[in-house]
Amino acid sequence: MWTDITRAKHARKGLRYSSDLTDMEWAVLEPVIPSPSRLGRPPKWSRREIMNGLFYVLRSGLPWRMLPRDLPPVSTLRATSTLGATAAFGARSITCCS
Repeated sequence: MWTDITRAKHARKGLRYSSDLTDMEWAVLEPVIPSPSRLGRPPKWSRREIMNGLFYVLRSGLPWRMLPRDLPPVSTLRATSTLGATAAFGARSITCCS
């Protein structure tokens, strides 16, 4: 049953899109996501913005090319999702499923 406390805890006010991560969701997800490499130039997009873009595609069901312009570009999201899947499941499983 929803109470005033639980409603406030799960409120999604102030987010750009309904698929954006709240601060509580990000606190749970952040330690699991691999940190960017220290080599090369610094990343242009934060890990949180990249996850917001991935969740936007997953929750909306839109094609990759229909992403809003204020989210990271398709190439960044695809590269990140492939790298994350490789880190999580190993390169062999990704090659088998491709």
